[in-house]
Amino acid sequence: SSTDRLGELNLSGGFASLFRGTTVGGQVADISRRQLGSAFDGTTYNNFEISARYVQKLHESVGQELKRVFGGGNKKDEDKARECCSELTNANQVLTKSLHDAISRLGGVLERFFGPQLQAFAFIDYESPGGEYGESLVVAELITSVEQTLEPFRGELNAANFDLLVITIVDQIIVPALEKLVIGRKAVSFSMVGAMQFDRDLRALSSFFSGLVQKS
Repeated sequence: SSTDRLGELNLSGGFASLFRGTTVGGQVADISRRQLGSAFDGTTYNNFEISARYVQKLHESVGQELKRVFGGGNKKDEDKARECCSELTNANQVLTKSLHDAISRLGGVLERFFGPQLQAFAFIDYESPGGEYGESLVVAELITSVEQTLEPFRGELNAANFDLLVITIVDQIIVPALEKLVIGRKAVSFSMVGAMQFDRDLRALSSFFSGLVQKS
């Protein structure tokens, strides 16, 4: 079964075999980015996304049909029919939540491969008045690492799921790390050049991740 009793989406295909009998965190520590990408099977993820979308469309279609059939003439019967249709909404919610939870866990697994480059942001000198302004090597290395990590998943996940994975990584990993960087420093500690460089770095990352979503 692709779900357990709680409706959570399990890992599938080669990915499940790879992690069988061990903890995900411990196993990922022993494999390469290429091995992980090769073992991943996106079929179940894609099936859940498509199923959730079809259930939503079915709910909307049935709702329109009920409106046509009853036409407001028999409110009691129409309400009963719509109550029955509410199960479609529940099904859509379960499918969507299961998918989002699974993508969230996948993003957490992938963090291992670009985490060191993200952590390097903490060592960028945004405080020295004489700091350099221009293309950041740290940003370039992070972008390259994320791009290499995500590339195998672009072919396995459909466009909607790949976009969801990118957005999840940004929301749950990239943004919190950068917020921690800012919160850990006083605003006045940024030099004028450092503040300009930080803004440039953020814009470069934003452009990169926006491009990933648009490509899919």
